[in-house]
Formats: sequence, C-alpha cells, structure tokens
Amino acid sequence: MRLKFLFMTMIAALAFAGCSSEDDPINKGDENTDDSYGYVAVNIVEPKSIDTRAVAGYEDGTNTENNAATALFCVYKTDGTMQCDPRTINLTEESGASDNNPYVEKVYKAVLVIDGVKEADKPTTNLELVCVLNAPSTLTVTETTSLATLKQQINDYGSHTDGTFIMTNSVYKNGDMEVCGATVTGDDLKTSASDALEHPVEIYVERVVARIQAKAGTSFGNQGATPSVDGTEKSLTINVTGIEVANIAQKSYLFKNISGFSYGWAWDVTNKRSYWETVPLMTGDNALTFGNKSYKDIATETSFNITTLTNFKEYVQPNTSAQKTAILVTAQLMDGSNPADLAYIRGGYTTKAGAKNVILTYLQSKGYCKKVSDSPAQYTSIVADDIEWVNNEDLKAETGSGEISWLESYEVVARVKSSVTDLFINNAGTYTSTTTTVINTDLAGTETSHPYVARVYTDGKCYYYVNIDQSPVAGTGTTAHTYDGVIRNHIYDLTLNSIRGVGTPVFDPEDVIIPDQPTDETLWFIGARVNVLKWRIVKQNVDFSGN
Repeated sequence: MRLKFLFMTMIAALAFAGCSSEDDPINKGDENTDDSYGYVAVNIVEPKSIDTRAVAGYEDGTNTENNAATALFCVYKTDGTMQCDPRTINLTEESGASDNNPYVEKVYKAVLVIDGVKEADKPTTNLELVCVLNAPSTLTVTETTSLATLKQQINDYGSHTDGTFIMTNSVYKNGDMEVCGATVTGDDLKTSASDALEHPVEIYVERVVARIQAKAGTSFGNQGATPSVDGTEKSLTINVTGIEVANIAQKSYLFKNISGFSYGWAWDVTNKRSYWETVPLMTGDNALTFGNKSYKDIATETSFNITTLTNFKEYVQPNTSAQKTAILVTAQLMDGSNPADLAYIRGGYTTKAGAKNVILTYLQSKGYCKKVSDSPAQYTSIVADDIEWVNNEDLKAETGSGEISWLESYEVVARVKSSVTDLFINNAGTYTSTTTTVINTDLAGTETSHPYVARVYTDGKCYYYVNIDQSPVAGTGTTAHTYDGVIRNHIYDLTLNSIRGVGTPVFDPEDVIIPDQPTDETLWFIGARVNVLKWRIVKQNVDFSGN
C-alpha cells in the first residue's frame, strides 16, 4: 500500500514545536466514500512527566528551540522493513490549541493518508511509525532503508538555529522491550479524517542536542591561589578570561541508542524517555571526534567578568564516551599587577628560570657540556639560553619527529636547541662527542621514569574545568550513581560558585585545550549541582578549588 501525508491532524509538541508539508490539502472530502483510503491521525508530543516532582525539573524551550519546519515520516512492518515510501511534510500551527494544556506548547494539524487500503486490506500485524522533525539534508532515507539502519545513522546532528533543531522518536525501555516507534494497529486506520482525529496515534519525540548553560552564583568567590614557590608561599589572584564547553561531540546517532547498558534508573516509562545513551565509537569509519578550542580562542579580548555571568549557553550533541564533555574557564594567574612566573618540576613549584636551573644542574651532573675552542680545547657548561621547552604539539609539528606517547597535554620536556653544536660528555676529564638527540632523549626520560618533565604556566595562563554530571538523574541516596555524560534533550544548568587553586597550566595559548589535570597533585576541586529541564534539567553547582 502507498502512503500519502496530508495536513489535517493535531500534533501536540511539548517544549517545542513540530513539522511541515509538501502535499496538497485533502481534495476528496473528509469522508472516504469508496473505502479506498485509510486515515491515521498523529499527535507528536515531547514526553513530559505529569507528577509534581518531575514537572519542577522541566523547562519550556524557546521559540528557536521549539520550531520545526518539516517532519519525515517512515512506516515500518514488524520485520523492520519499510511499509511504504518515506515522505516529508510541512506543518503549520493551530493557534490557541494548547492554551489550556500546561504540558503542550504548540499544536499542529496533520493526517497520514494511506491510500488503496480497503477495510479487508487493513494490516493484521502492527506497524511502527517513526518521524524525524527538521530532518537534515544529509539524511538519506529510501523505501529500502530498514528501521535498524535508520536508527544507526551517524552524522553531525548538532544544528541549533531556528527551525533546524533535529527531533526524533524518544527511545526507552518498557520492561525488557525497547520502544522507539509509535504503534499503529489496524484499528487506527479510519475511513475519514474526522474519525481519525478523534483517535490519534501519539508519537513522543525529543531533540537530538542538549543545552549546557552556566551562570555565576549570587556570591561567587574568587579565592585565588597560594602555591609554595621555591619554599615561599605566594598569594596569587585569578583573573578569569573566558568560558567555553570542551569536548563537544561532533557526531551522534540520529535516534537515541540505548544498547550496551542496563541501568535501572535510566528508564522512565511514564514520561516516555530514558536518561542515558550510547554514543558512536571513537574508532572506525564513523569515529566520534570532538570539538575544542585554544586558550587564545576562548579568552575574550575585552574584559570578562565572571561574577556577572548570566547567559552563557551552548548546544551540544550527546556524549557518554571516556572523553567527557566539560565546562571550562580560562584564567591568568596574577602576582600583583604582573602575570605569575610559575612552573612545576621535580615535585614542587618554582619560577620558569628556576625550572631551567633544575635542568642545567642535571646536565652538569651527567657531564654534558659544549666545546668552545679547539686550540687549546676548552669546554663550558650548557646554559639557560641553550635550553627550550617543547610539548607534544611542538613535536608533532616537526618533520621527522614524533610525539612522546606518555607526555600529558599539560606537560613539557626540556631539550637542547638544535642550534647548539659541538656537544660533549665529560667523564672524569675525558671528553666524548655526543649529540642533541642523545641529551634530549636523556632529558625526556621513559614512560616509567621521567623526573625532568615539567609544567610551565606561560604568562600565568591556566584553565579550570568540570565534567558535565548526569548523576542527579541517576538516583539519590543509597541508589545514587556517579555518571559524567551529556544526554540528548537535557538542559545542564551549572551554577559557578567559586574558583581557587593554580589550575591546569597552559604552555602554548594557541594549542587546542583537551581538558586534563595531573594525577599526582590536586590543582583544584569542583563541587557541582546539576539540574536536568520540558527539556529535562540537570543542575550543577561548581566550585573550582584546590591547592
């Protein structure tokens, strides 16, 4: 049987608006006089809870977030094959239809018309109806596209301009059964549009993206940092320079993927939704990649006052991978009116010059030196100007030189500059020629022993971050779970309460920041409260603090 989509039924969209239509209005009248048409009315609703506790945790979307320009409908048989051609239709809003319903933002009219279906031809097994609101142009769906294939579509579905927020069926579990499409029975096929409108099929949909928003607490506290530098405690102030979301997933599944886990707290049958999902693998043809920015890109060129931060907002695709989505603030440590001179090496803080002195002392202890005269032969110590710091980004950029696999993103190694020549090793007065490669390999150390790796705060620059936390959704008290992750159709509402500590160092402000912090020392702690909102809200109170 063939499927036509006509614009005549009520589509209720909670917390957003839905759809659009290409077909002409019904031109054969409301009644199906020859019994050759089957009408199916569809209500498209975003799942929302009706109990007091859950309603308090939801928030209406804005017009931009709610508007849907088109709806792609696909009807599947029980074996997962397409019943008929997929069709895209345009939608218009029925003004005032949701005024008396606190759970409905907008109502639309539309009817699916299945032609060539007589009463005796109605399907004896249920059909499954799925839809994609604001389907992207990159999505290709044909009559041969199976439901399994459609659900496994991976691409960039992060569009978030007016009328482009992609929405798909809410996917969850009812007992052991996965629920995705709306069930259409033979009884749902009516002989008139008016009859169909009285018995609509409901489709529950949700946005693919999540919203992350942040604001400063009413009494935001900037408590500075007090590192012990060369044995003397320094009182440094923290000048916050910018805020950004880090590790933004660049791809997602079109429909929520709930395979690979069995968390009981993740299922909310009453509200037709789930609170966890699986994301694409980080390997293979459709490998999940992440968007990040450099310190230079994040830090504002004008004055940034975090205490007045009220409206930071970013839309992101789901991410439950090991590379966590995080809220990140950049900062500059100040010593009075000057950028802090700070480095960390051999288990303690010092100045950048002090860190080089540690390196020079080691080189001298190993007998490394340079020849300055042949007749007579004279040698001198390697000096500070002969030494430079490099990180893995520098090493990757150099032809013929690879990165050090165990060097962390916030770490640097010292090396003798390539311009320094005539290098020797002094062994009890016997001088043997050596090279920068030998010395630099020694300085870098090994994966299990690299005592001269350092952390350098260039011009006092650093960053602080907190992973986005889904835990408030995952139960409380004895049933609480700690899960960092971003789930579609959630709002992550972060309140930044305080900042303290030296942060993670920034060596090169032009390098992309992938949030990380040392495991051997606590640079700062983060206390957070996350509220998930008609979007589901997860609130998170954040304290950036540490030693």
